[in-house]
Amino acid sequence: MERFVHDKRWFLLLIGMFAVPALHAQPTIQIEADRVEYNAKTHRMQYIGNVLARRGNMSITGNTIEAQMQDGEIKRMEVQGSPMQFHLRKKSGKETILIAERAVFFANEDKIRLSGNVRITHKGAIVEGDQIDYYIAEDRIVSKNPAVDQRVKVILPQ
Repeated sequence: MERFVHDKRWFLLLIGMFAVPALHAQPTIQIEADRVEYNAKTHRMQYIGNVLARRGNMSITGNTIEAQMQDGEIKRMEVQGSPMQFHLRKKSGKETILIAERAVFFANEDKIRLSGNVRITHKGAIVEGDQIDYYIAEDRIVSKNPAVDQRVKVILPQ
């Protein structure tokens, strides 16, 4: 198996860019982690330990990031953390903060699916739930609580 493993602190310029249309104008993503693994046969990259990813106006922190590459672009990316955090600063200066145990980025849908103790701070409001989808380009939040006994909590600013 073709695999690259490095055990020192990494600062890596990732090949290609997120395939998320709302973010295409941003520079290449930069990822730091304690360790990185790349499997050339499966086109999977895994960043492990104290992961920090930055790209233009956004940053992601977590325990691990696993990225599925296709044609030099990330098609799907999963972030795990305790918790993971995603910060996105808009041109207006407003910041959206997503916090969850797990996040999956679906590049073809321009969507982030958050699960496990989700908390989103967006335009002054706070949304909490077990599973929430955030549509980046549309700046839209959709709650998807799978369990019948779970509810969504929304706190609106005054």
